[in-house]
Amino acid sequence: MFEKKLDLKIFILVLILFLFNYLYFIYDVQDSYSLLGDQSRDWRIASSNSIQLIGTSISSGGNSLGPIFYWILQLTYHVLGPFFNYLPHIAVYSQSFFFAIANSFLFFCLVKKYDKSIVLIFSLFILYITSPILASMAGTSWNPNYAATFINFSLAYALFKNILNNGYERANIGNIFIFVTLSWFSVQCHSPALFYFISTMLFLLIKTKTIRQKIEFLITSIIIVFILQIPFLIHTFTINSQLNNYVGNTGTATFLHKFLLLQGGFGRGFLFLMNDPSLILFQVYKIYPLLIIYLLTVIKIIYSKLYKDCLVQFFLLYILITYYGFSCIPSYDRQTYLLNEHLFIIAILPIIFLFNENIKNKKYSLFFQTIILTVIISFIPYRYSKKESKLEYYAKLVNASQKIFTTYPEVSSIEIPKFPLSVDSTLIYEGFGGKINKNSNVEAIIDINGNVSFTIK
Repeated sequence: MFEKKLDLKIFILVLILFLFNYLYFIYDVQDSYSLLGDQSRDWRIASSNSIQLIGTSISSGGNSLGPIFYWILQLTYHVLGPFFNYLPHIAVYSQSFFFAIANSFLFFCLVKKYDKSIVLIFSLFILYITSPILASMAGTSWNPNYAATFINFSLAYALFKNILNNGYERANIGNIFIFVTLSWFSVQCHSPALFYFISTMLFLLIKTKTIRQKIEFLITSIIIVFILQIPFLIHTFTINSQLNNYVGNTGTATFLHKFLLLQGGFGRGFLFLMNDPSLILFQVYKIYPLLIIYLLTVIKIIYSKLYKDCLVQFFLLYILITYYGFSCIPSYDRQTYLLNEHLFIIAILPIIFLFNENIKNKKYSLFFQTIILTVIISFIPYRYSKKESKLEYYAKLVNASQKIFTTYPEVSSIEIPKFPLSVDSTLIYEGFGGKINKNSNVEAIIDINGNVSFTIK
């Protein structure tokens, strides 16, 4: 009876978390979607009927290592698009749905493991979801968001199937296939997720019992990754210039050089790994919040012998590899968004380890956890107000584009005000069915207030 009541409570919290996560991320997106350069480019690519072979371009050189992001975006465009006039903001609907599913699944797996800290873990997920920077990035269609989805999903799957405990066994080869696929999809979405993938593969290799099984695991993983990389390899090796992005004088090549030759900027990497997660989660660009959490967590791990827990073991290995990886990224390329997909493991997981079962008395423990939840909930309106990815002009652009289409289904161009980052002036108009024809004698103009005027040549 107790187990059934507990499962019902968990199910209700999972449902609440999913709905909160999804609605929090899509709220107001139809009026303030950040339709900037990357988003316009990606939505146009999604509109194509051609199968994409590579991922998004990397500012430091090359492309993300696979097309899964574009495949999901194309699916969104062609399945959801007809119901919403192919408006670009619907990309956030599917993106937020998958992210909410991944987080809800991860929450379920963690509370099944740490069932005495259900309210605490729920509170920390709310803290995670309402991060102004994370929510800002989630409010626009972007490949790092899907990397976070696949990392959280694969970690949840590993906990659900007990993969971290057992390592590779022939009996669980199907689970290994799914886990490796999910983990590698995160890398295809955003290259810095490679640190997570390396951590998982190395950890499973260590956990696998016999030498023969270790070899089987390596061969199986290589085959899975190779199959997933076939589209990327076809594109890269049929276009000679693409190889230069990974061996030439680019940020990507610089990272690979430092990573392989142990030449990381370790002090700067440490500051990056401590400062930026504190900024993302607590809005404090200081080293001390996360550093204090880490020091206390290490003390508890040693004192309470938590190092015997496979999830704690994985966390320690993951932090080591992630720290080394980010130390090798050139300092001019280290930006906060690079930590987006790593935030949960870097910042939330150690807090769970730190506070789990500290208070043995159930009533006092529940009271303490409830206070934490109440405080975090009280800060939600303030944290939401700090979201930055809002283009208030988007709603005006949508309404104006629809007016232009109903008046002139074909125009030569659409002129809009200039913004610090480029905004595509024709993408929405074409979604309504409009056509841009340079030979048309009509030019449309949308001012900053969304008013439309026409120039007849």
